[in-house]
Amino acid sequence: MTTAADALVELLATLARRQHEHRSITASRLTAVAGTGLLPNELDEMALYYLAKAQRDLGDSAASRHGMQLVADGNGRLAPAARRGLAHLARLAADFPTAYNVAQTLRWEGRRHRVKGDLHWPHGDMDRAAAAYATARDQAEQHGIAGERATSQAQRAFALAFTDPATATDELHLASSYSPASTCGPPP
Repeated sequence: MTTAADALVELLATLARRQHEHRSITASRLTAVAGTGLLPNELDEMALYYLAKAQRDLGDSAASRHGMQLVADGNGRLAPAARRGLAHLARLAADFPTAYNVAQTLRWEGRRHRVKGDLHWPHGDMDRAAAAYATARDQAEQHGIAGERATSQAQRAFALAFTDPATATDELHLASSYSPASTCGPPP
C-alpha cells in the first residue's frame, strides 16, 4: 500500500470479508493497514477498532485492550464501542469491578444497559439482568436500532428462562418477531 486510496481499499475489503475468513488473516491485514499511516484519523481508528476485535477473538486480550483503549481515548465515532469492548474484555478476564466501573461510564451509544445485563448474568442476578436487557431493548427501539433491539430482547428472554420460564416463552416469541426472517411467513 503506497497511497491513502490503497489503504482505504484494503481496509474496506478486509472489513467486508472479516466474517468469512479466519480472524488471524483479518488481524494481519488490519495490522498492515493501521501501520501505513496513510489513512485519516477516523479511518485509522476504524482499522484499530476492528483489529482489536479480531485480537480479542484470537485470545490476545492484552493487544485487544491496548487497541480498544487507543480508540476510546481518541473520542471518535467508535469510542463508545471501544469502551464497551473494554468492559467486555474486563468481564472476560473476570475483573468484574473494572467491567462494572467501565459500564457505569457508558452511555446509550456504548450500550450501557446491555453491558450491565451481561455483568449481572454471570453473577446469577437474573432479575437485574432481565431488567437491564429490557431497558436496552427499549432504548434500541427508541433509537431505531433493530439489531440491538433484537439482541437485547433475546438476552432478556434467556435471563428470564432461569426465573420465570412461562414469561421467557412469551419473551422469546417477542424476540422472534424482531427477526427479519419472522416477516417472511411460514416455511414452505
